[in-house]
Amino acid sequence: MADSNQKSKIEVGEWVLLAFGGDPLEAQVVEDRGNLGYKGRRLLRVAVPMEDDDEPVEFEIPEADVIRAA
Repeated sequence: MADSNQKSKIEVGEWVLLAFGGDPLEAQVVEDRGNLGYKGRRLLRVAVPMEDDDEPVEFEIPEADVIRAA
């Protein structure tokens, strides 16, 4: 099981890329949920900005499924 005291490699407020269809999707990390996922995977809550100034879409994703945006 993953160490629950292990610090995330991605910080809250950072922009990340995640796979979405064939194109990467940019999202901002809004919360580090900790090691709550399957087998202790660290989960991040991310917000994806929407066009036309709509509210961003938020969801949780395993930290292993995102990379820092350049």
